[in-house]
Amino acid sequence: AAVPESIAYLLKDTSQFEISVPAYPDKTFHVEKWNILPSVDQTTRTLQVRLQVSNKDEFLKPGMNAYLKLNTKSQEMLLIPSQAVIDTGKEQRVITVDDEGKFVPKQIHVLHESQQQSGIGTGLNEGDTVVVSGLFLIDSEANITGALERMRHPEKTESSMPAMSDQPVNMHSGH
Repeated sequence: AAVPESIAYLLKDTSQFEISVPAYPDKTFHVEKWNILPSVDQTTRTLQVRLQVSNKDEFLKPGMNAYLKLNTKSQEMLLIPSQAVIDTGKEQRVITVDDEGKFVPKQIHVLHESQQQSGIGTGLNEGDTVVVSGLFLIDSEANITGALERMRHPEKTESSMPAMSDQPVNMHSGH
């Protein structure tokens, strides 16, 4: 079976796997053993998982198509579109919108990313409004605003300037 590398950490034991075949749609087959082969398919970014399946009644035949169902439990996390995440290399942030319509940067911790969705461990609450498109414009505006502030007050050092995450940015004023 080909399994996306992004979910390999979810593979734990044989009880997670269910095998079925179109020839016997109401029957599932028990996996007795499994192992992950040591290489990744460079084209599909999948891992090959070898499964040993119980076939005592000899229903399964060579060349049959099979479906693999993987039952997993992962920790609770909020999912947001991955394009909403700003990754600076040192930290990950998102831009949220508060009750007054102001943009508020928040530092987050991404636990997992798959299929353009990021699982967030900390930094966001359920119901927070996250900006998904236009991040480049918001980030550019914030950088320009910060640069202008430093030019107006050159005696302030960067360490004495408030951090971006502490200051709401109101993109609606001054335009």
